[in-house]
Amino acid sequence: MATPQKIEKLKKQGRILWPKYDPDLDTQVNGRPRIHDYVNHIFTSSNLQGDLALLRKQRNLDDLIDKEAQKKVNNDLAPSMPKDPNVSLNQAQVFNVIEELYGIDTTTPSRVGK
Repeated sequence: MATPQKIEKLKKQGRILWPKYDPDLDTQVNGRPRIHDYVNHIFTSSNLQGDLALLRKQRNLDDLIDKEAQKKVNNDLAPSMPKDPNVSLNQAQVFNVIEELYGIDTTTPSRVGK
């Protein structure tokens, strides 16, 4: 299966699983452990656990989470700050983290489906 197809499958599963990870209905997955659980659950329910294991050897999930959270904050001091366990990401940001795990640049607009 090609990477764009895998990402679409992961996004579909992520949307299905979202209500479980956003019980407060605040449109955020709150806390680093919960974000890790959500990403793991998306890959597991998509039968792509092998991809996640390989990608996590190549990329640091915490660094990608911090990078995505920093985009929201847009603070030049954020990279030098220690990892915040209380970081929160919305669904689109989690999908950006997944795309970055696969090495897809999320800083430029996507043309998928256009």
